[in-house]
Amino acid sequence: MNSEKRTIRPFRTDARLDGLFSDTVLCFGREQCLAGASVSIRDDLERCAVTLHLAAQDCFADFVQRLREGVIGTGLRLADTCLVVAARSGYLKSSEVVYCHSLDDPSALTRVPRLDEAGTGGRREVFRAATHGVTVDCYLALARTLPADQRAPLVPWRIGTWLSHARFRVRCWEDAELFRPQPLDQEKRTELGLPEGTVTFAEFDGDVADAEADSADVCTFWVDEELLQTIDAQARSATAEVLQRWLFAEFVSAVLHRYSAATAGASAPQERIRQVHRCGSNVLEDLATDTRDGIGWTGSGARIDVTPLEHARVQVEALAIPNRGLDGTATTSDQDMVEGEAAAFVYSAVVGTGIEPPALDDPGFWRYVALAHVWNFAAWREPRAFAPVTVDSGTIAASRKLGVYIDGRKSDECVPLRMFLRVRCLGGAPHAHLASAVRQGTDFWRSHILRVVAGEHPPIVRALIRKARGGRRCWLEQLRPCQLGAYAKMPLR
Repeated sequence: MNSEKRTIRPFRTDARLDGLFSDTVLCFGREQCLAGASVSIRDDLERCAVTLHLAAQDCFADFVQRLREGVIGTGLRLADTCLVVAARSGYLKSSEVVYCHSLDDPSALTRVPRLDEAGTGGRREVFRAATHGVTVDCYLALARTLPADQRAPLVPWRIGTWLSHARFRVRCWEDAELFRPQPLDQEKRTELGLPEGTVTFAEFDGDVADAEADSADVCTFWVDEELLQTIDAQARSATAEVLQRWLFAEFVSAVLHRYSAATAGASAPQERIRQVHRCGSNVLEDLATDTRDGIGWTGSGARIDVTPLEHARVQVEALAIPNRGLDGTATTSDQDMVEGEAAAFVYSAVVGTGIEPPALDDPGFWRYVALAHVWNFAAWREPRAFAPVTVDSGTIAASRKLGVYIDGRKSDECVPLRMFLRVRCLGGAPHAHLASAVRQGTDFWRSHILRVVAGEHPPIVRALIRKARGGRRCWLEQLRPCQLGAYAKMPLR
């Protein structure tokens, strides 16, 4: 059964505000994004000028007039409303209001506001997320909460309530190019020497382990042409979603198989895993022996100072050691509280390196932190994923579940990244003590903070935590009504 999302508003707005931003265009360097659409940019996101064209030059007067009449027709005063543009990066849980203009005098409205420039003259951090891109929302919204004597039935009155809204999604090309299948027809099967009926085939032309290589040049993933057309025709169906996940798994499996074949001689880590398995330990230690020789610098610019990260490694492992048994597994009943305490060290260390936002948005940085500085703590925190397993051939290998905790792709799973975001979501170091305030809080942080929009608003996160103190049963009973109240007060959502 398919489902469809509907926006239900508990009030009415003037019909002239419907689709107010339908002709608004977000310009990101040379690329243009229409309202409700998404665009992948090839330009350097960190340096692109970002502008919002509210309307074409010859239509701007009509846009302003429509806005004025729509607000008044809704039963509001122009002075009670404003035009607001907010930008957010879900990966880094970052959100900023990048433009706000009171509509007390609509004629003073700028037709093409610049969004990327901060008040200090630099570039806004949210527009420096050079790997995962940014989502931009444009709102006509209430600028203040109306007094009780000015409220009327079916008329919006709470600050932040939007009357008209448009969303623009901007993705970086390197992020968008991770997985792009090409149509495979009979002619192409013959050219590649594939048997009739082949559904998928990965064609390699380069080193899959080369971090500097363009992924689109290294591997071309061919998928049956009719299958791609079927998925495209029913893109929102549950069947299409399952097929896309299957295709992605096929693609990743092909790349991993190619990589394992190319690195068959690199047996030191596998031998270490066998040794750990034989001694009955679940902790894969001796990282300096196993992987640090394979960790190298990439990219451009000056190297960051990793000394704070090395100090943080010692500090977080010191927290885990008193709570670890002889086999390396946790002895404490509340690992999440320990993770919360350790998060303060990780956050301070990452900030102390002076690393720039584009690097924070790069999964490669978090893979480095996981491998070089947080490995042993992650093994203590996620023992099942780090425990060696016996594969079909009878050999001992690392668990497939290991990757999600160290590869940096999922911000709510990668151990060092989720620790950093835990403190960031609270508002930074001054509030780090709240990172360990919720008992048995693994699900609290993962499901109610890091995976949802609430995590981008530190005051709301802090309010939820103060409400959730007192134990698992307590916060489970109190969280839902608290969240409903928080979301009702959350601006522009």
